[in-house]
Amino acid sequence: MTLFPASRTRRSGPGLAALMALVLGLAACDPASGEGASGENRAEAEAPSSATSDFEPAALYLTWTDDPTTTMTVQWQHRWEDGYRDPALGWREPGASEWTWVVGHWDPFPFSDRIINTVTVEGLEPDARYEFRLGRLEQEGPSPEDRSTDGFRFVPDGPLSCFRTLPRSAEGLRYAVGGDLYGDPEVYRAMNRTLASEGVRFALIGGDLAYANGRPDRIEKWYDFFRIWEEEMVTEEGCPIPIVVGMGNHEAHGDTYEDRGRGTVNRSPYFPRLFAFPGPDMYGLLDLTDDLTVLMLDSHHAEPVHGAQLEWLDAQLELRANSGREIIPVYHVPAYPSVRDFEGDISTRIREHWLPRFEAAGVRVAFENHDHAYKRTPPIRGGEVHDDGIVFIGDGAWGVGVRDVHDASATWYLERAESLHHALVVESVGGVLEVRAVGPDGQTFDEVRIP
Repeated sequence: MTLFPASRTRRSGPGLAALMALVLGLAACDPASGEGASGENRAEAEAPSSATSDFEPAALYLTWTDDPTTTMTVQWQHRWEDGYRDPALGWREPGASEWTWVVGHWDPFPFSDRIINTVTVEGLEPDARYEFRLGRLEQEGPSPEDRSTDGFRFVPDGPLSCFRTLPRSAEGLRYAVGGDLYGDPEVYRAMNRTLASEGVRFALIGGDLAYANGRPDRIEKWYDFFRIWEEEMVTEEGCPIPIVVGMGNHEAHGDTYEDRGRGTVNRSPYFPRLFAFPGPDMYGLLDLTDDLTVLMLDSHHAEPVHGAQLEWLDAQLELRANSGREIIPVYHVPAYPSVRDFEGDISTRIREHWLPRFEAAGVRVAFENHDHAYKRTPPIRGGEVHDDGIVFIGDGAWGVGVRDVHDASATWYLERAESLHHALVVESVGGVLEVRAVGPDGQTFDEVRIP
């Protein structure tokens, strides 16, 4: 089971003069400046130090960049005022006496006083719970004048947290899908709390997370987005619920690929740095289990619907042809909109370029967003209602204000359309996909079983 991101380019740490001055002032020999050294080491479970002080990250969240059954990617943010910190964490099985510590890499949080740290833990067991703590590295030796040049110890000083890997099979695996999240903070919070109470193992987000639009004057929206997510999206075991994200128009400075210049770095200063997945090309794929694959696609925001993304999509679907895998596409702009014009440019391009490929790959359901309403289509194939078609569901109203919808009774491709906040709870039971639309009040208002 592997990840096939759009690009395997690893981001290097910044060459910021201010940071370098800080690093040089704190450590003459540092194991993890910039991109950081990677690898695993053993440390005693609690290494006392007179210099140790409790550390609270500004934000902490989980995702994946590789096999979710055997890895976990932990990301957290710390402030400049915390001083230089190695991007290091320790992990262990519950009750173990030693930490295995790993050093990752850091990135700057644009227009911010924060640093984004990323560490991927590998070599884990499927469907297993692990504990972890953030920490710092200290050089070993009796005094600064008599230190070994390569000996470091891990000193945990962050709060105790946990994560759980995914099982090998998607049978009975419950997860959330949605988009268009942070509009009304209270609705966003209530929806997060509802999904956590549903017992979802992870969330697939089809774009428009914080509505910062790549603008420096909206950076507080990202701070609030992460704060509320961290407070509410927690399992019964006390573990953060992992988030797998795709791009929407509000992750970009400008609405579509043609607007305000082309290129990910200029058009989306926050998104590719804040989230380790999907990577700098803004689209990617995760084989979540042995029988479930998610496609996180860019619906013409940083990358066109066609072109390089389409070639990549063809290659990944070919690799999984006849594999029996469930393939779940998640993207922002809907092919079958409940609010906007059916003949809209991006919707038309998606129907032309993506849908024939989805049909050939045996896709049963596609999750769409962007319109700030709820919709569900009948099964559609070849541009008409068909028993063996794809159900398109969603339209993105997790926490934003909702809009008026088309009359479903007068729109051939809409089986249901309503101006309702929602997220989708998905579960595979005996080979049948069960999808429920739930509101922030915890009530299920629509459901469908897709054989």
